[in-house]
Amino acid sequence: MEKILIRKAKKQDVLTINSLTKEMHKFLGRMVGKEFSDKELKDEEVGVSELKGILVAEDLTKKKVVGYISFSQKTEENEWYGKHLYLYEFAVAKEYRGKGIGEMLINRFVQMCRNKNLNIKVDTLIKNKKTIEFYRKMGFKPHTIYFIKETSS
Repeated sequence: MEKILIRKAKKQDVLTINSLTKEMHKFLGRMVGKEFSDKELKDEEVGVSELKGILVAEDLTKKKVVGYISFSQKTEENEWYGKHLYLYEFAVAKEYRGKGIGEMLINRFVQMCRNKNLNIKVDTLIKNKKTIEFYRKMGFKPHTIYFIKETSS
């Protein structure tokens, strides 16, 4: 297996993070029959100012970022989730999936949150069965279900 380092994102990681973000959004869009425009995908890109809320997985052998998670920097608190951070996005490059890299990223984030006594809130599409199963495997439990009634064409 590759030597993987989980670390905070750096300025030089932005292009790779944004490439992984586009790949993830295209994948999720196909899952629900939506095609994102270039503008919509551009709006999802991160900038240098957002790097504090991103952990990356770096393949040390190839010296490249192969996955990341992004999360809120501000602790939220409510009656349903307690004190928590929101896990926004999570992506691993296609050729690196199934190698434990996602587990490494999530485990590092869980440890960060545990050290601060914070819960983690995350969501995904109901059709994203592999990710749902992954979160269950990682100890996440379903808590809330959102419904949508599409009324526009």
